[in-house]
Amino acid sequence: MFALGDRPEVGAALAELAPERRERVAQRWAGLAAGPIPVLVDLLAAGHGADLLVLGLVAQGLWSATDDPALANRQTVARARLEDLFGRDRLDQRAATAWGEAAEAALEAHDNPAAVLDAAEEVLADAGAAELSVLSDSLPRGFEERLAALGRSLAAEDLDGARAALDRVREHRHARRRSIVSTWPRPSSGCCAGPGCRQ
Repeated sequence: MFALGDRPEVGAALAELAPERRERVAQRWAGLAAGPIPVLVDLLAAGHGADLLVLGLVAQGLWSATDDPALANRQTVARARLEDLFGRDRLDQRAATAWGEAAEAALEAHDNPAAVLDAAEEVLADAGAAELSVLSDSLPRGFEERLAALGRSLAAEDLDGARAALDRVREHRHARRRSIVSTWPRPSSGCCAGPGCRQ
């Protein structure tokens, strides 16, 4: 689907189809598991083919599971603001996760991943949901937010919180590119194993 986004003629052809015919195309392409494919097909038809990677990363943030009530509320508001792109109730967490993971994989081979990441953060910011970047394993702001959370836990001497925060840092794409994070030892009992740890 991402490759089709680089072919404007495909989007133009989809745009000429009646909605019910376009739906059948989406079903054929999706096979047994529709996931996000119907939404992607409509985005192609609307001329957003070049944005499929960007929007996959955005969708990941909008539908990621969180136990933070403030973030969950921000997700609800941002999804409403971006209904013109994602539609209403057309995606669920599973579909958005599949789209986001595919976007992350495609990002590794992209010739300008920084531009994609910046664009995704801009979409979230324009929707008033920049803070949702923390839920993404790819967006740069999310990495910085996770590092900040780790720092706050260390400053408060909250070892359990520091362990959890360090795990979240390690899960991020940027951590795999920063040896200072990836080479920290795994926490053992009584040690948060992070910079500034006094144990």
